[in-house]
Amino acid sequence: MTLTRTSDKYVVHELLTAEDIITPCDLPTSVSLSNSNISEPTVMHSSEVAGLDIRPSPEDGLWRAVAYGKGTMSEIVVDVGPVHHRGRSHCIRLVLACMREAISLSDPCLGYVFTEVKYPSRKLVLLGDTHDPSPMIPLCLNPSPALLVHEATDSHISKEADPSGKLSRRSADEVLKKALARGHSVPDMAGAFAKKIDAQQLVLNHIGARYAPLHHFSIVFHADPPNHLCCLDSQHHVTQLILHAIRSFVTLRRKQVKLGAQGRVR
Repeated sequence: MTLTRTSDKYVVHELLTAEDIITPCDLPTSVSLSNSNISEPTVMHSSEVAGLDIRPSPEDGLWRAVAYGKGTMSEIVVDVGPVHHRGRSHCIRLVLACMREAISLSDPCLGYVFTEVKYPSRKLVLLGDTHDPSPMIPLCLNPSPALLVHEATDSHISKEADPSGKLSRRSADEVLKKALARGHSVPDMAGAFAKKIDAQQLVLNHIGARYAPLHHFSIVFHADPPNHLCCLDSQHHVTQLILHAIRSFVTLRRKQVKLGAQGRVR
């Protein structure tokens, strides 16, 4: 968090596990208002209002109905769940100056599910950085998502798509091992998870900077086996990345996906 003061107040709600210790929300004093720094994590920012400490459901460890909002066609409820990223081995150290005690925090990531309470009861699943989002599965069923947003940080590129050999020199196994070591996914994993939860549509994000953005791209899904694809105007390596995901994302419906500038779905 920045120490910049804001004209409006803000609130921070914390999603806690059953084992997490509640972070104190001490009011700032006149001294801390002028000299506040990150060594005082128990003292709220001068523009902060104390929020809620939200515990997960004891049955499945998921945070259900943490927020509500008004959608275009229905009220929307927000559920949250954990996804596996880097685990306890990648920790940050937080020193509680007032308690003279150090505690270790993991590098957690979360997934968010936005569901329309009433018809048409669509569901959007938005995942954070992950190499395994399986803890989210209970939130992704009944109904299945209309849209899944899943990361695909890296991908194997074939020699046919990369004549220069700059990207294709890495084998598929090398790319996968590197992605997993960093807690990330490859397109095949995103497609496989989309298939598992029966997502209607899949969007890939968190794509590595080594892949140039698309200016125009179109894929036509045929009702034939998933490898039967038609790629139009594909002149970038991102084409290969998307095809890897498609081959793992079996669909029996005819669909067309178009990506515009910077790879945005349109």
